[in-house]
Amino acid sequence: MTDTALSSDWESWLGDYTPPDFSSTPKWAQGPCDGLISYLGEAMNTLRVIIIGLRFLPAQPALMEALDNYHLSLGDESERSSEDRVRRVEETAEFAKAQIEDDFPILHAQGIVSLWSGLEAGVEDLTLTWFQNTEDLRSVAGIEKVRIPMLESRNWSEREYFKFVLDQLESESGLGLRPGVAKFEAQLALAGLSDRVDPRLKKSLLAMSQVRHLVVHRRGEVDRRFLDQCPWLGYKMGDRVAVSGAQYWDWTNAAITYALQLADRVAKHFSDLDS
Repeated sequence: MTDTALSSDWESWLGDYTPPDFSSTPKWAQGPCDGLISYLGEAMNTLRVIIIGLRFLPAQPALMEALDNYHLSLGDESERSSEDRVRRVEETAEFAKAQIEDDFPILHAQGIVSLWSGLEAGVEDLTLTWFQNTEDLRSVAGIEKVRIPMLESRNWSEREYFKFVLDQLESESGLGLRPGVAKFEAQLALAGLSDRVDPRLKKSLLAMSQVRHLVVHRRGEVDRRFLDQCPWLGYKMGDRVAVSGAQYWDWTNAAITYALQLADRVAKHFSDLDS
C-alpha cells in the first residue's frame, strides 16, 4: 500500500527552504518551534540508527562461527560460544532478516506515532506559550464558556492555568476531535497563528494522524474511520496497516515541513509588527 503523495514534493520544498529573519522574534516565541524541530530531527535520526544496526544482525551467526573457529584453531575452547548463545543469536538474526525483507513495518509505524506525538505536543506548546506572553484571553472565541475551579486553581502555575483553559476550549468546541492538521490549525487559531496549509501537505499529515490512531488504539487494524479518512491508501476493512520506508520518510518530511512553516509564521508575525 502506498501513498500517492510524492516525497519529491517535500524534498523540493525543503531543498528551497530559506530560514526567515528571526531578528525580531523574541526567544520565548522561537523556543517552541526550536523544540519541535529538534525533537522531530532526533526521532528521525534515532529510527535511522536503529535500522542501520538491525541490518547488521543477519550476519552475526556467521561472524560468531568464524570467531569460534579461530579460537578452536588456537586450541582455546574456553572462548567457544555456548549452544544457548548460538541459538539466541540465530533467532535474533532470523527475526532481523524477516523485518528487513518486510521493510520494518512495525518500526516505521512506531516512528509515525513518535512523530505525530511530537507535532501534537509542539503545537500545544506554541499555543500555550503564546497565551502566556501575548494573548488577552477575553478576545479568544469561546472563552466566556470556560469556568475556572477557584479552589483547585489557587495552586496552579501560570502554565497549568492556560493548559486548563485550552483543554476546556477544545472540549467545548470539539476542536480536539478534528482530523489531521485541522486540529492543529484550530488550536493555533486561538492564538491567531492559523494559516492555509498546502493540500498535499494536509493530505500527508491526515494519513499520519490516522495511521497513528490505528497503531495506538487498534494494533494497526484498519477500521471504517480509517477507510473514510484515507481511501487513497488502498486498504480494506480488517487489513493491518503496514508503514513502508517510503511512506515513513514521506510523512517525516511532511512533519518537518509543517514544523518549519510554523516557525515561518511566528517569525513573520513579529517582522510584520516591526514594519
